[in-house]
Amino acid sequence: MKQKWWLLLAVVVVVMIIFVAVLRSSPKNSLDEDMWMSYSDGLDLARSKGMPALIYFTQEGCVWCERLEKDVFSDSAVMRNIAQSFVLIKVDINSEKDLTAEYGVKGTPTLLIVDGNGSVMVPVNHGWFYDGKNFDKNQFLNIMTHIYKSLSETETQ
Repeated sequence: MKQKWWLLLAVVVVVMIIFVAVLRSSPKNSLDEDMWMSYSDGLDLARSKGMPALIYFTQEGCVWCERLEKDVFSDSAVMRNIAQSFVLIKVDINSEKDLTAEYGVKGTPTLLIVDGNGSVMVPVNHGWFYDGKNFDKNQFLNIMTHIYKSLSETETQ
């Protein structure tokens, strides 16, 4: 009887270890908040590094924002790639009403690429990477890469 108890305990421990390993290796289903900065901190960093910034206007309860976060922003590999070219700024339209009005944001999600002074360089239409069912993270990455290259070419001319 003692051997069966130890065997059962060993099986339970192995199953728990496998379960934890799977959870850790699975992509997160939520926005990685550590990658996103406040508006003022993000613009300061963009200005000091001479980088454009991607501003993500969102609000709690926004179904499309949740889908965008799940389909695109939760992929850490995609977002690390984007963060190499853009400072990531997240703005809650309910707590940043003046800023929301300044940029003329009428709904969420809204994505804007701005320079270090906050001037809009490119409004990003999320329809560019929405296939009718999901936001396509690879298409988003391709679009952002293209925009960055275009902005870089414009600077060198």
